[in-house]
Amino acid sequence: MLRHYLTVTLRHLRKDALHSLINILGLTVGLTGAMLIGLYVHHEWRYDQHHDHVESIYRVVWPQSAKTGKPMASSLVEEIPEIEAGVLMIPTASAWMMRYQDRAFYEYRIFQVAGALFNVFSIPLMKGDPVTALSQPGSVVLTESISEKYFGHQDPIGKQIVADDGWATLTVTGVIRDPVDPSHINGDMYLVPPSHQIDLTKYWGEPEVYSYVRLAEGVEAIDIEARIPLVFDKYKPVLQPDKAFDEVRLQPLTDIHFSTRFDDEFAVAGDISTLYLLSVLAISLLAIAVVNFMNLTTAHSLVRLKEIGVRKVIGARRGQLVLQFLGEAVVLAFLAGGLSLTLVTLVLPWFSDLSGQALTMTVLGSSPVLIGLATLVLVTGLSSGSYTSLHLSSYPPLVALRQLTGAGQSKGRLRQILVTAQFAMALTLIIGAAVLSQQIDYLQSRRIGLHPDQVLMIRDFGHDLASVRCYASGFESTPGCGRCDPDDLIAGCKNGRKHATQ
Repeated sequence: MLRHYLTVTLRHLRKDALHSLINILGLTVGLTGAMLIGLYVHHEWRYDQHHDHVESIYRVVWPQSAKTGKPMASSLVEEIPEIEAGVLMIPTASAWMMRYQDRAFYEYRIFQVAGALFNVFSIPLMKGDPVTALSQPGSVVLTESISEKYFGHQDPIGKQIVADDGWATLTVTGVIRDPVDPSHINGDMYLVPPSHQIDLTKYWGEPEVYSYVRLAEGVEAIDIEARIPLVFDKYKPVLQPDKAFDEVRLQPLTDIHFSTRFDDEFAVAGDISTLYLLSVLAISLLAIAVVNFMNLTTAHSLVRLKEIGVRKVIGARRGQLVLQFLGEAVVLAFLAGGLSLTLVTLVLPWFSDLSGQALTMTVLGSSPVLIGLATLVLVTGLSSGSYTSLHLSSYPPLVALRQLTGAGQSKGRLRQILVTAQFAMALTLIIGAAVLSQQIDYLQSRRIGLHPDQVLMIRDFGHDLASVRCYASGFESTPGCGRCDPDDLIAGCKNGRKHATQ
């Protein structure tokens, strides 16, 4: 019997190929758009969620700045037993030239660290000891891809890299897995600077490092915050008198990506309002696609009325007709779902470039998501096939053959509801897109006091001022170059060595 139903379904799809194709493509486009947006939203929500004990990891912050003094993390770990580990980090403000023998590359994602990096964060160490890898000055830990870039397939442990034109000679003490999970801490190199260059454990000074701590299980951050002013009583002789240590706070790690409260952030913050807007957009696209699928199926149902009458005359029972028509709708829906997954796989690299995020299909391969997607497709198919299977199949054969059921009137009401809902949702999206387009046009056309299309920023000529001035002089003598200004800071960038040519 099941084989018979499948044969009839495939025969009907071939007979009404154009209608079936339009129906499948409409649902496919909606599902594809919703899944792509869903992948982006899920990626943003996952920021910094992959660490073990993530609920116990905090960043130490001032009321206005994400930075603290250098001894902050180590002092808190030493004075408060409920803080199990701490680490301070300094991301490089510009690219560093890293050299091994005759291989030299500029590296941008470098962090100077001091403390128990691998005890605070869950960074998988493929080679080396997590306890000792970053315990000595002049040690460095690389990602697998960086290790292969410099050393090929050789064992990198113990080899030395010259950092930043002789700033330091670093010894490789570990190799970590390439970052795959979204995180605001996403380094390719983690190094402990030599003690003759910088001591990351002394000198409070101005806030210039990022401090992270991991609390013991069950300890509340508010209790630790209340004890911080007491900790700093012993450091009063070396502290700046204008620093209010009773205002030091612990910021949950998972809040950092969406936080815009603090200055001196080194990572680009996400926008939670945008995620809510995108979620509404994905749901709207999906709703329009589902309603369109149901509307097209319902509109085509009256054509099947004579078929229903003939099948009843030759002995078909209502239950069999219900199964047949529901099965046809479900098959169409699952075909659309399969095409959507294929289309998402094909366009995901392009969409990743567009969004600026390394999106993957991993989440779509998880059991909960697959079950949810299959359930959605199943419900869509059952809903769209319910009119034909339940309503039209209830009429006697003679009435169905004469097409005098009055079904057109009831079907008309259903179609009116579906079309009205679809039109309202589509109109809302069109208006929203028009408003967004106008806002983007306004931002692009507004006068900002300079001509960005005539400004060229060239990164990193090293730290030697004489060399930088030599480059600048050479650029200024180049035809078409109006002026060259070496600088460490540019408009819209809080730190970083860049040079502008106009």
